[in-house]
Amino acid sequence: MTQLDSRVRLPSAPRGPGKPGTPWLLTLVLLALTANAAPARADWLIIPFAGTAFGGAGTSSLDLESGVGGAKSVYGAAATWLSRTIVGIEGEFLYGPGFFKNPSGPSLLVSSHVSTLSGGVVVTLPLSVTRESLRPYATAGLGLMEASADYSLDNLFLDQPSERFAALHVGGGAIGFVSPDVGFRFDLRHVNSLNRVQDVLTNAPGSRLRFWRLTVGLALRVG
Repeated sequence: MTQLDSRVRLPSAPRGPGKPGTPWLLTLVLLALTANAAPARADWLIIPFAGTAFGGAGTSSLDLESGVGGAKSVYGAAATWLSRTIVGIEGEFLYGPGFFKNPSGPSLLVSSHVSTLSGGVVVTLPLSVTRESLRPYATAGLGLMEASADYSLDNLFLDQPSERFAALHVGGGAIGFVSPDVGFRFDLRHVNSLNRVQDVLTNAPGSRLRFWRLTVGLALRVG
């Protein structure tokens, strides 16, 4: 005799028409959250700045008056992009007229300058921590440095053309806003050439040009 199966099968509860399953519910919730989330804003800043270069050293062939160590006025401008997190980028130009001038020197210098064109990475505290208060940062980057000195004694030996070489900068500072679109940047950096200036008299490699710079800039939020 065939033994009857004693297990009883209960009918499954039918799904009502149009009733979504759990995956569909999760999808709808995620879409709603995404639609209501605030977009992550990144700041584009234009920063004209001015300040002082000091603590300079190097370049014996360009610095006949030994004036590179004194304080010199510098100015320039930077374009900076800061994310809401910790990473940003920047491009910057700096110009320092009379960089090799020694006020108490023998007055042999006709004109001189130093300039840098550089790009770098900015690492800062996220906006979730600083909100709209002072935002500290660190920066490092590479660029091109140009140094030139024209002395009245050039015609006695050799003309001294402009020297161009790669340069490294490291430093940091802080940016703070006093209104939604206007603020200030306080910045301290060390700039160091990566190759040496050649001595025009001996053709021997001289020392690297290096200096500190302290600047204050007007931070304008443009995006």
